[in-house]
Amino acid sequence: MGSMSVGTDVLNPVILTDAIQGVFSQQDAFFGSLAVSMGLVEVNGSFDVNDPTRIGNQITVPNFGTIGDFNQNNDGNSVTFNKGASQTGDTGTISRDSLGIEISRWYRMNGVGDPYGETARQIMVSATRAMGAATMTAATTPGAPTRNVYSATNPVMVTPDLITDAITQFWGDEVDNAGGGIIAHSKSVAYLANLKTADGAYLLKQPDQPNMPFMLNGRPLIRSDRGLISGTTMGSVTSTGTTPPVLTVSGTPTGVFSLRVQAVLGGAIGTWKLQFSTDGGNTWSATLPSAASVPLTDTQVDSVVGTNGNTGLTLGIAAGTANTDNVWTSLPNLQVTTLVVAKGALAFWYNRAALQVLELPNIAADSVQRAIHLYRVALRRRRAPGMSKPGVIAIKHNVTAIV
Repeated sequence: MGSMSVGTDVLNPVILTDAIQGVFSQQDAFFGSLAVSMGLVEVNGSFDVNDPTRIGNQITVPNFGTIGDFNQNNDGNSVTFNKGASQTGDTGTISRDSLGIEISRWYRMNGVGDPYGETARQIMVSATRAMGAATMTAATTPGAPTRNVYSATNPVMVTPDLITDAITQFWGDEVDNAGGGIIAHSKSVAYLANLKTADGAYLLKQPDQPNMPFMLNGRPLIRSDRGLISGTTMGSVTSTGTTPPVLTVSGTPTGVFSLRVQAVLGGAIGTWKLQFSTDGGNTWSATLPSAASVPLTDTQVDSVVGTNGNTGLTLGIAAGTANTDNVWTSLPNLQVTTLVVAKGALAFWYNRAALQVLELPNIAADSVQRAIHLYRVALRRRRAPGMSKPGVIAIKHNVTAIV
């Protein structure tokens, strides 16, 4: 069970449901991201899932097929008839993202502000994050045309020329039909921001105002860290202090981490305790017990370590006695993806009508459990609208290391 709100009163679920649906009725407000405002993601809130047992099933998200090209038709020959613009589609899997809230019967709002509006706002923000995660997962799924220049020994950085070459290779003369933009990791953007022309002008144009994209070679660029370091691993672990046990790190990091582990209580494995940091020792996790395998997940409420307490990493600890002067460090081997996305190449369909507050009493704790479910399908279209080519290009490359 997670955390529980306590007090002396409970929010009215009918009012809360109305507030939530009022927020979600405005799709632009729901998807307050540049990717949607630029048209990279097709959004449809009328997706209807009345039967929860359909979760995991594949459905077809509609798209229009092509009618073909004109062919030379010499005198004396008849035309070959093709089908009209038939409605085809791309298949996607129905998934569900959920948010649960538990409130005791003593919970009471203090009367300051609008609890219903604030709750709806926070649910909207959380749902937007879920939408972004699902869409980026679809965008980065293997199968898109990929230019891989990553090298573990001779780093190759992303440049405007590399992006242009990849676009030319995979889109050719259809590039003018693609529109769209670039999605790049913040580390890639930081590198691009330092590139200049021969006369000293920056290649990456800063946004003219907030909530506007960068511009690179006349193409809008969005900064996002979601799913763009999927090929990254953590490097070897180095240690200091008195006879430190051997530690190894496995898994794919959820961020660009400068990992640091320290022993805060000495002893044999199972007795000694540790804390970990993902920013080189500035902020620390809660204290965790040692074991042969320790998931690096911070148990603190509202954690600022990793990505909301998650790292995607697991610590392997060999037998031995740890001491409180033991410190272990590891830096990532960064492999980063930059995406070039045509307009409408991604689709996100969700069921706005199903965004209702479901309520059930918990008799064991004398509380009320409330849950909100987001039924959705996120996918990368097989080809971009108006093009004969796939609408997402992936470029895998290095970025500057962290030290």
